[in-house]
Amino acid sequence: MPKCQSCAANYDDNLPYCPYCGTARPNPQIVVVQGADPRSYEEGVLRLRCIIENQVVDTGKGLFGKTYEQREPMRIVQIELAAMSHDRGDYVALISDRFRHLLPKEPHGSFYLGTYAPRELEQHLRDAFDWVETGKQYISGRPPWMRPLLEALFSEQRNAWESFNVALRDAGWFGITDEAIGRRLPRSGNGGWWSILAQYPSGWADIKPKDPYHEPYYDESDRMRNYRYRRQI
Repeated sequence: MPKCQSCAANYDDNLPYCPYCGTARPNPQIVVVQGADPRSYEEGVLRLRCIIENQVVDTGKGLFGKTYEQREPMRIVQIELAAMSHDRGDYVALISDRFRHLLPKEPHGSFYLGTYAPRELEQHLRDAFDWVETGKQYISGRPPWMRPLLEALFSEQRNAWESFNVALRDAGWFGITDEAIGRRLPRSGNGGWWSILAQYPSGWADIKPKDPYHEPYYDESDRMRNYRYRRQI
């Protein structure tokens, strides 16, 4: 039963005015309280987790029938989604499969891989990438280990990136930048492909191969930070 604001008399709920003094019944005031968005989000960016190993790239028979192994330094790479939430703080939300990069040595300021300089490997790298992506036939030339190795490296890279994006989608992460929305390979260049010929970390002139489960380093380049994701929790 409402109470008149003028004469303080109580009257029936159905009356639009006070029957004692004639004061109109006031309209109820609706107050909208602006509070926190009930939805909660967390965001993340991509980063590269890297270690360096010496890996066998070819075997064969040497002098007197002895078996030899040819080893080359490899950069072992994984893509991580480094996320942040109010509850958990910084944490690694997802991590890709491992894939490898050839790592040229750097004697006296010039790069080489065996007897091959990077510019001499460029066409071999392009041919191997085209073969993996489109099945385009090519003749790789020498050395004999180059073609299957380069094909394997490009396949590892592609498969790791594709499976990582499937995991992102399944876990509810969606891109909020053009790079993340487009799901293009990070660091793509030279016409849209990502070379598997890596470089040493900046300032590391004589880095030693590392155990794959210890002492990783992270590539915090701006390009990787352009891959930003968000999910609702």
